[in-house]
Amino acid sequence: MFALSTLVVLCTLTAPPAYTVHVRDLTTPEVATRYATTGSVCVTDALESLEKPADFATVDVWVARPVAGGVPEVLRVDWAGITRHGRTATNYQLFAGDRLFVQAKPAK
Repeated sequence: MFALSTLVVLCTLTAPPAYTVHVRDLTTPEVATRYATTGSVCVTDALESLEKPADFATVDVWVARPVAGGVPEVLRVDWAGITRHGRTATNYQLFAGDRLFVQAKPAK
């Protein structure tokens, strides 16, 4: 006598760890793009990968980093400090779940 047994395999499809880049123009809707986390991507690397490079003199840049059980931590990026003065303190490494925002400033 043979007993038939059924093997059930449950697969959970999960996306690989990633961060997102959110570009907010003044005249168009926000565009969010997801990038796989490789472990060594910093803010400057992510900004170089944008299809439409922004005029970074007229944008605000920050990272929203998730915090367990709370409001995301906001890390301001000093773009002028990074590019003009070589200060790398705010060139944050991007981790899974981070959201990098690039938002246009309104004209004065």
